[in-house]
Amino acid sequence: MFSNTTNNMKKKFIYSFILLIFAAAVNAHTNKLSADKNNDDPNRLLRVEIPVKEATTAFNIIPCEESGVLIFYESIEETEEKLAKWYFIFYDNLLNVKWSLEIPLFKTISYEDFRLSGKQLYLFFQKQGGTKADEKNFQLIEINTVSGENNIISGIIPEKSKFVELLVHKKHVYIGLNERKNNVSVCIIDLISLEINTISVENNNSCILENINIDTFNNTLDVIIHNFKSKRNLELIIKEYTLTGDPVNSLTISNHKENVLYASQLIPTGKNKKFLIGTYTNNVPGKNELENKDVSVIGFYFIEILNNKQKEPNFYNILDFKNLNTSLKGKEIHKLRKKAKNKKDGKDISIDYRLLVHDVIYRDGKFIIPSEAYYPEYRTVSRMYYDYYGRPMPQTYTVFEGYNYYNANVFCVDEEGSFLWDNSISIWNIVSYEIEEQICFFDENKEIVIVFSSEGKIASTIINKSETVGDLEFTDIETSYPGDKIVEEELSGLKYWYGKFFICYGFQTIKNNSLPRNEKRKVFYLNKIAFQ
Repeated sequence: MFSNTTNNMKKKFIYSFILLIFAAAVNAHTNKLSADKNNDDPNRLLRVEIPVKEATTAFNIIPCEESGVLIFYESIEETEEKLAKWYFIFYDNLLNVKWSLEIPLFKTISYEDFRLSGKQLYLFFQKQGGTKADEKNFQLIEINTVSGENNIISGIIPEKSKFVELLVHKKHVYIGLNERKNNVSVCIIDLISLEINTISVENNNSCILENINIDTFNNTLDVIIHNFKSKRNLELIIKEYTLTGDPVNSLTISNHKENVLYASQLIPTGKNKKFLIGTYTNNVPGKNELENKDVSVIGFYFIEILNNKQKEPNFYNILDFKNLNTSLKGKEIHKLRKKAKNKKDGKDISIDYRLLVHDVIYRDGKFIIPSEAYYPEYRTVSRMYYDYYGRPMPQTYTVFEGYNYYNANVFCVDEEGSFLWDNSISIWNIVSYEIEEQICFFDENKEIVIVFSSEGKIASTIINKSETVGDLEFTDIETSYPGDKIVEEELSGLKYWYGKFFICYGFQTIKNNSLPRNEKRKVFYLNKIAFQ
């Protein structure tokens, strides 16, 4: 439990992370999962432990709001039809097993993304590598989270296309794709007739898909693409379609500063009224950087769009933020700010800031933009080789160590594009080989709770606009038995679940000399965490 007082409000905020843990009896037989049920007692601590031999990225965790949480993975087993066996186990919100499934899927297929629509969960899988003509290369599983009833839709999307985004709206599924010849397409699946319609986004130049969005005010599908007019000229285009794929409008975003707009999100707020928010840079990224979403940015931009006509863009250089935290030292930041003040060529000064932008929070006519900063980390390795004559030949090369996440940012503007406030906190000891969200930003009573998992602990703090309410608080992730000692923590993470609850997970090696058997055990764990 931790508490902090804000001087300006003279109020005391008391928050606590309560670890709700229950130890489920889990038996692993031939890569299958099973578990005993606990009593439906909401006051019991909740935890699930699954025995494993080693840490692996095979486990997929999907929080399904108040219904529960799903774990699934591909086994090494095959059916008689040479299909791969995938196992699914669903826990309710007290971490009792609700149902479990064994579903055969195509071999060499990989899980890409999910969407939850009410009680229906949709999982998209895509076949990797080349396929034969007319060979089905994707599968979509629809699962009822209450009963476990499921349906598999198999079909064909453009060969070797790269998945970008999955959306579900009413009785249609939308799959955004980058095709191998730098074209963009959207696959629309009718969940009633099971018909599949593929929209080829018409464009004269090479293009890359940024994202797709459903505008519920206007009942349209918005497709945002990067259009390469040339190697040095990249423009942003919004293409609007009906929900069944007929073209409606197209808008090329005008940008007099010639900044490159990136990480764009389209937020509809009313009939024919939208806001485009994202980051920008002044160098045209390569196609691989855009597809991998690994671009160094200068700051954020904000554009209002009314009746398919845009207003003048607003740009916000990160160097102008009052609460800037970066990997640079204070003196370096001061030099860059001074250089930016004296600039004459009109170009913004960059600090080589890589940002992973989360979904924008729209509240009370204001846009709150959370993001996390990261940088790629490399290790230099030197080795001595000897040639045919025995002469030493030194060789040096670099090894990619992963992406190091070091900062959590929150930035706010109003509908007029006026800069309201920003805040930033330093984080550490979070390294991942993927560019993916590591931090949870939780909107709580007009404050933002920032939560992340690090080294077997849950770190949290609260921000109230530009004020940080106290330092980072660290809470241990409790284990199942008294006397447990965590020897090693691997691949840990944390996701928002529902209400004030989060789910944290990972692999732990635990030692306990007081247990008659299994003095040392390695487990994949789930802990339910409540923020109060």
